[in-house]
Amino acid sequence: MSDLAATDPRLAALLEDGVRLNLAGSVDQAGTLVADKLDAHAAKVVLSGTARAEQWGVAAREAEATLSIPDIAAIGAPLGFPGAGAAELALTLEPSADGERLEVTGTSQALATGQPIPDRLLGQSPRLQLALTGKLPQAMTITTAQLTGAKARFNAQGTVTDPNLDVSFTAALDDAAAVDPMLRGQVMLDGTVHGTMDAPALAVQ
Repeated sequence: MSDLAATDPRLAALLEDGVRLNLAGSVDQAGTLVADKLDAHAAKVVLSGTARAEQWGVAAREAEATLSIPDIAAIGAPLGFPGAGAAELALTLEPSADGERLEVTGTSQALATGQPIPDRLLGQSPRLQLALTGKLPQAMTITTAQLTGAKARFNAQGTVTDPNLDVSFTAALDDAAAVDPMLRGQVMLDGTVHGTMDAPALAVQ
């Protein structure tokens, strides 16, 4: 698709190269959906992968996909975001004994947000890891939720069963000077989030 138009000049700048979609797959009357190949290029973002599901997407869902942003500045600049670098998200969804398992891994290279404090905490190559199991998304166990930066780390685990929350987390700051040059030393936080999605309760120590 080419010659796409948008009234917002920021979106117009992102869509100036058009959208390219390559999809090969099949569907049957029983609702088995198969995408043997998916390649999409839009707004300087590339999505590729495969997927399969039964009963019109309700059961036996499987997917492998990769979202690549080779030039964050090319996307951020039209939107007023002064970021730079490259990033990639890899996703895997597969059946498990208790429902499904979803794994997401995020990596980046030469990352910059344009904000001094986040840039010092994250560094140029922060890494994201997420693993969920259960009947997604209604009832899931967070086995891994980890963000690792140059001078900061965050980890979480627990359960989210609509509408209930029971999550614990830790956050670590290796050098407080990354936040304020007047500070020194390390900072460690332990916390929990419980209650319901409408009325969560946070405790930190």
